Amino acid sequence: MKQPRPLSREVIEGFKGYVAALPEVLSVFVVAGSEDFLVHVAVEDVDHLHTVLMDRFSQRRRSSTSAAQ
Repeated sequence: MKQPRPLSREVIEGFKGYVAALPEVLSVFVVAGSEDFLVHVAVEDVDHLHTVLMDRFSQRRRSSTSAAQ
């Protein structure tokens, strides 16, 4: 898997800040490795979880990849 930009403290903190600001997110932890996070969320149902993962998390990925180019 190709990383769009080098991983750094700035990238990790940026992701944590973005995710922590989402209304569904209760807590965020960096657990191990270069891109491993544990995100504790409160959602209504599986469909809501899917929306958070696919729309909110992937939106961050697209915007950060675009900014890196």
